[in-house]
Amino acid sequence: MIIRFIALIFIFLGTFDKGEAKSCFTHHIQESIKINQESSTFYRALTGGESDKVLKKLITGEKASLKIAKSFDKKVQTYHQHGIDLLCQEFKEMIPFEPSLKDPRVQHVDPLSLKYFSFYKKINNAIKTKDENIIRTEALKVLIELHQSPPYHCFTRHIIESIYRFAYYVPIRKKQSEDKNLKDPTKILIQVMKLQLLVLPFAQYVDKLSAPIQKQGIPILCNELPNLIEDIDLEELNILKEHGKNHGQN
Repeated sequence: MIIRFIALIFIFLGTFDKGEAKSCFTHHIQESIKINQESSTFYRALTGGESDKVLKKLITGEKASLKIAKSFDKKVQTYHQHGIDLLCQEFKEMIPFEPSLKDPRVQHVDPLSLKYFSFYKKINNAIKTKDENIIRTEALKVLIELHQSPPYHCFTRHIIESIYRFAYYVPIRKKQSEDKNLKDPTKILIQVMKLQLLVLPFAQYVDKLSAPIQKQGIPILCNELPNLIEDIDLEELNILKEHGKNHGQN
């Protein structure tokens, strides 16, 4: 799985210019790597080393993503020069790691069996439309289903929330760019969403590795991943925000 994931990243990377520019996308990945490295010792002690297989695979996948993150950062430099922080607000700061189990977990509850391929197909079909409203609608449907099993599937939930967040920003970035006579950046945002969709099977794989640990009441990944929709003021999200405390304090 990890080799396949890295191969997909580099196949996708081949469609972009190479560049060394570093900005928000790169920072997001680097910050995630740092936090996962910091948390590894804490979780290793709690799990007798069982957590290593989760975090090592995750960190390896994140490092493989750095090159493509830099490529995207290079593509948006023109927008930054005109005061549009494209790919910055779309990503959120990671939660600094704190060595505690402050998040109350539902222990000894089995994760729901989810139709992961169905998730992929729904989001893929939505992204193909290039319609941000359709993408948001389908992503929200998946998030509602994921919230039926809040102590689990944290990485998968994070990816779907990110796709939703990017779709939310499409009309905002389009208007900002129009005001400054810049090219519509929707294509770039859609490309990132496609990349996130490629990551989804890997996220589901990591979640399956994490589930036995989370079942013990140890919120590996869930404590560290931020809630990507809590600052979005849309009425359609109220159903999720009502259950925010069950979302791993993300």
